[in-house]
Amino acid sequence: MEATNMKGLVPSDLPDVICNECGNPTFIQVVLLKKVSAALAPSGNTSFLPLPVFECSNCGNVNDELLPKEKGASLPKTQDDN
Repeated sequence: MEATNMKGLVPSDLPDVICNECGNPTFIQVVLLKKVSAALAPSGNTSFLPLPVFECSNCGNVNDELLPKEKGASLPKTQDDN
């Protein structure tokens, strides 16, 4: 669901996301780095693409549903995109 369509939702009415490994309901944001080869990078130099993901605050697991989608999916915006 896109953020623009969330108006009027009541958070307490929505299901919680829990860790698939330990059942914990809290997460912290961490950064997954993807290496971009010099051939693909706009600068012509090897660089890194930061992807924000959420990790369980108890055991460190990242649920599959919280990972960026592969092939053809749009990537999360970074501060440089603004």
